[in-house]
Amino acid sequence: MKKMNVKRIVWLLLAIYAILFIARTGYSIAVFDEENMFFGSSVTTYLTGEKLYLNIASSRYEYVSADGVEILDQKYEKVASVGTKTARYAEDERSVYAAIEECLAVIQKENRSGLEGSRRLDLVIGVKPDHFDGAVERIRAIGTVTSFRTVKTDKTYEYRRMLAERDKHLKQIESYEALKSKGGSITEMLTVEDRIIEVEALLREQSVTLGAFSEDNALCTIEFSMYEGRMLNIFLILWDALVWSTGLYLISLGILLLTCAAAFITLTVWKVGKKIYDTHKNGE
Repeated sequence: MKKMNVKRIVWLLLAIYAILFIARTGYSIAVFDEENMFFGSSVTTYLTGEKLYLNIASSRYEYVSADGVEILDQKYEKVASVGTKTARYAEDERSVYAAIEECLAVIQKENRSGLEGSRRLDLVIGVKPDHFDGAVERIRAIGTVTSFRTVKTDKTYEYRRMLAERDKHLKQIESYEALKSKGGSITEMLTVEDRIIEVEALLREQSVTLGAFSEDNALCTIEFSMYEGRMLNIFLILWDALVWSTGLYLISLGILLLTCAAAFITLTVWKVGKKIYDTHKNGE
């Protein structure tokens, strides 16, 4: 009878372990999709922090109206965001830099992070508008694409507003120079000179920003993120299930044994104490 009870306990323990293993395997297949099993986490964001680049491109459109052929110049910002994953990180990293060089693009921001096996590369790439589509296709062909988007934002109004502000500042300087030429007290001359210096500082800042709108500096932007990991396979799932279920099983079994031992010790101490108490009571 005792032998039968031991067998039942052994089979029960084995059944519990098998249930844990099967449950973890099913969970890995159902929940751990390819992207998560490929690496610990997916690329959900691109380069963050202060934006140190301003890439503006230009387009000229001609259309026929009642007044004849009219020309419309547009300034715009175009950004392609590409997220990829790869198990051949070193090889694909070289491919990225080769594509950048062949497309005559420039790296405007670069961020490398992680150790071998979980490395990540984030780049902001400036590329000439004529090479933009080709560069995007080259980048997308590297690794496995996990996310992609392209956003085009018109900047024509902003450009015209900046030109209007520049003209306003130039006229202000002309007015101050005219006041300065008329003469006046030292205090008045110093005040006018200070205003001229302030407006000239504003003009210099605007000149830097307007330089990005120049056709000579026309660029579009590619935000690229690539991370490294292992490819999804059945052996990885089974190994994950084996490690997880074994660890949980041993921990649970250890807690159960400790609980039983604590209960046994408590019961033994209670019995011994009760026996001593009864003996002492009967002796009285």
